[in-house]
Amino acid sequence: MIQSYDLGKTWEKPVEFSSYKGRIYDAKIKDGVIYALETCDKDFLSEIKEPRYRLFTSHDNGKSFQEKSIVDFV
Repeated sequence: MIQSYDLGKTWEKPVEFSSYKGRIYDAKIKDGVIYALETCDKDFLSEIKEPRYRLFTSHDNGKSFQEKSIVDFV
């Protein structure tokens, strides 16, 4: 994951968001907490019929994330 705090003029060094292969599906901020939903599949278009999702949160403005739960939409 890479971040910019000045609308893309400069960028922070990339950091690993999670150890799973996948991509961020969506992210929201509420009450100072970042909630990020990651689609866990090795390919962008998903090889599996029902991909697994993982919910991560950050309480330090995105410097680190902790896995909160697995979300299965089966």
